[in-house]
Amino acid sequence: MKNFKFAMLAMVCVLMTACTSTPEPTKGDIIKAQGAAFTKIGEQWNKGDAMIAEGNDLIKVGKKEITKGEDLVDSGESKVEKGQKMIKKGNNMKAEADKALAAKN
Repeated sequence: MKNFKFAMLAMVCVLMTACTSTPEPTKGDIIKAQGAAFTKIGEQWNKGDAMIAEGNDLIKVGKKEITKGEDLVDSGESKVEKGQKMIKKGNNMKAEADKALAAKN
């Protein structure tokens, strides 16, 4: 009887252990896990593509702004040059007027 009780107790322990252990993943579980990993890789790829496209757009806008800025610099330099010539001519005119005034006195 003692052996019977001991055998039953051992059997109960074995059955309880079998019920509480983690089951092996099924082939479907493995495929789903791989699918999730591939989904993350695909998302990362798409984010990279989006960043590249945005970067190319920024480069285009930046180049246009640089060209516009260079045009503005050229225009500004032309205006400065024209202004300097006007100042020089104006100073010459004033000097001639001073000479004419001095000659009249």
